[in-house]
Amino acid sequence: SSDLVPMIFSMPGTRPQGATRGEPISALDILPPALSLAKLPKPANVDGVNLIPYLTSATAEAPHSTLYWRVSGGKGYAVRHGRWKLVHDIPMEKPSLYDLEQDVAEDHDLSTDYPEVCQQMTGRYQNWNRQLEAPRWQDGHPGYSRKERAAAEAAGTRQFPMPWTKSDQENQP
Repeated sequence: SSDLVPMIFSMPGTRPQGATRGEPISALDILPPALSLAKLPKPANVDGVNLIPYLTSATAEAPHSTLYWRVSGGKGYAVRHGRWKLVHDIPMEKPSLYDLEQDVAEDHDLSTDYPEVCQQMTGRYQNWNRQLEAPRWQDGHPGYSRKERAAAEAAGTRQFPMPWTKSDQENQP
């Protein structure tokens, strides 16, 4: 568990003040509840989940069992399922695996310790990716990605900067 609060909703009268949910959601989940509150239908081509039932405690289940990201024209990706997050970004030679319950900053690659989890997560990504259209933007911006990766490695982290994590705050001068 982490101290991160990625999104805050205010819905007076629907939940006790200060109530929280710990499940991850996506920025894609902003539009569907806005459409619902405006009493407008969600177009079929809009991704994301209507969070209203989760915010009003109408359901206790998580909005997502798995989250996926495809970046850099499909040259990079990430998958989050439960405690695990698999990341394959430019210019990484192979995917890295992180246990987000123990390592929210994603500093300690566990891919060699848990190859079966890497294989399962890669399979999840491949199944999801097959359902998508080909990326319309193909530029993987490798120059910027290499520069970002070098800065992260110099800071001793996978991502740089990450001022919202405790480990990155400890690395600050």
